[in-house]
Amino acid sequence: MGLTPESAALAARVRGEDPLRGDVPGWVMIAVMTAALVLAILIPFREAIPCGTPVPARQAG
Repeated sequence: MGLTPESAALAARVRGEDPLRGDVPGWVMIAVMTAALVLAILIPFREAIPCGTPVPARQAG
């Protein structure tokens, strides 16, 4: 009795013979690099960035 394709893939993964094991998916790399870029831009300029829209001054009268 032979192995099914699913069980053969599982056996290869357990043995460490899976060629895709250890690779980072592209979308994960893009998300991490985007977050790092946003932090690299925001941290030095955090004092200059307003936290919200300004509240209009009340008019007397």
